[in-house]
Amino acid sequence: GARPQGAISSVVERRVTFTVTNSNATEAACASDGGTYEVRGILAGPKSAFASGKPQAVSLYLHGFSFGGKFLWSFKPVDGYDLPVEFARRGHVSLAIDRLGYDDSGHPNGNLNCLGSGADVVHQIVQDLRTGTYTVDAGAPLTFGQVFVVGHDTGGAVAEIEAYTYDDIDGLVVWGWAEQGFSQWVLDRYPERIAFCARGGEDAES
Repeated sequence: GARPQGAISSVVERRVTFTVTNSNATEAACASDGGTYEVRGILAGPKSAFASGKPQAVSLYLHGFSFGGKFLWSFKPVDGYDLPVEFARRGHVSLAIDRLGYDDSGHPNGNLNCLGSGADVVHQIVQDLRTGTYTVDAGAPLTFGQVFVVGHDTGGAVAEIEAYTYDDIDGLVVWGWAEQGFSQWVLDRYPERIAFCARGGEDAES
């Protein structure tokens, strides 16, 4: 659709890297390897937010099971589908990451990377956003006084676990995820997907 009147045209994008531990201190018991990895993403916002150096609000976007963050949130081939950029034009700061196991971020063994450890990693990133403890490809990292987490698909489950475990975010959005009432389409495919993973699944991305 048409962009709003007075939309901010000057957008800054920074590639950012967080150093995290693939640990799991949540009540969502599942295995993790305790290794150190890098989580990479794109931080986008209006130029004024980067120039001010003052704490800003940021929304952290978590993708789901099937594909990484840059494909889901920062889709650039078609104009208007890059959500962080579109929000930046409206004055918001967004961070879209590739979760562990996806695209540019670290790739632990898939059997040692789970929803609970994903929530633990998100907690670490939330704290790093508040303190500016991460690296950027240009300039200095921003610190944020407010952090909101948006989760899609299994990213929604990760966001929920993070929120109820650590109580350290200012808002939560869950999109396309439910704990019950699954569609028949999902129920029909679940047994085959479990069997596929048990057989070894697909080769990890390099």
